Amino acid sequence: MFASINIYALCIAVGLIAMCVVAIILGKKRNISIEDIIFGELFILIGAFIGSHLLYGITYIPDIVKTLGTYFEEGWDAHYFFDIIFFYLSGMVYYGGLILGIVFALLYCKMRKLDFKIFSDCFAVGLPLFLAITRVGCFFAGYSYGVKSSLGIADSEGVTRFPVQLVECFVCVLIFVLMILLVKKGKYKGQLLYIYLLTYACARFFIDFFRGDESRGFFLFLSTSQWISLILICVSVYKLFAQKKKIEEKQIESKKNADSE
Repeated sequence: MFASINIYALCIAVGLIAMCVVAIILGKKRNISIEDIIFGELFILIGAFIGSHLLYGITYIPDIVKTLGTYFEEGWDAHYFFDIIFFYLSGMVYYGGLILGIVFALLYCKMRKLDFKIFSDCFAVGLPLFLAITRVGCFFAGYSYGVKSSLGIADSEGVTRFPVQLVECFVCVLIFVLMILLVKKGKYKGQLLYIYLLTYACARFFIDFFRGDESRGFFLFLSTSQWISLILICVSVYKLFAQKKKIEEKQIESKKNADSE
């Protein structure tokens, strides 16, 4: 048990370091200091930590209401009350950390007067690498396990489950390679965050069918993460098309100015 937890924690640490290294390399090319990358990542991690736990708790709202209802009937006990709250906030959901992490990145850029588009590019490239390494930790720790399947690996209880963590790891590696290629070709500058959100959300939507994670909430046959994936897909597509339209308008305007001269 302790070995599994240590491996999981180690993978998270390695993933964060890898993401930071990638961000530092890209930051140098985009005139963002190493200090801003390091302190920015620490600031983002605060948001990610809060967001991941909050979303985990939100998925258990019916259980929390039911438990608290029983608690208030039995009488006030501060110690037990906080035990209930901490229990339902003990887990983490990646999307919660991702979304609030982006919000904290925006706040950091406003405080430091940095261009969010350029700043987010630096971290967006390393995000899939971070998640790929983290999912390896999930696999060894037995977290985020998949559905029961004849094709898979036996868990601690001897039940054969689909290795969805390793599948997601492989997909994230592919996304990371795609992001690197886009950077090398100089494409989608200032939009790489939306490229990551779009590609990962599409993959995550289908991956979740094999997770069997019913405890995280379901609505109309889709999991909480699948609904969030659909929202992120729509937002990303809108942002990418809006940015494309702006670029085209600027090109037309520049051409008109050149012709008038």
